[in-house]
Amino acid sequence: MGYFLAIGIIALVSGVMFIFAPSAVRSLNERSTRIISSFDAVTLSYRIGVGVVLVIASGVFFYAAYFMKRHGFYLF
Repeated sequence: MGYFLAIGIIALVSGVMFIFAPSAVRSLNERSTRIISSFDAVTLSYRIGVGVVLVIASGVFFYAAYFMKRHGFYLF
């Protein structure tokens, strides 16, 4: 359940950043180019779609964590 919550939080923050703060995403991309491969320009051009998908994915992960806690079903 903890994994689902962590992934949900990361997806939610990333999705909100893609939608509302694309300049922050570009800034993080420039700073992390040495560590992680850079985002493709195509990804940033579709930032609204990527952001919405990430926010929806975070909702799915939060629901999965809620469902597991409520019904006592744990994978890990």
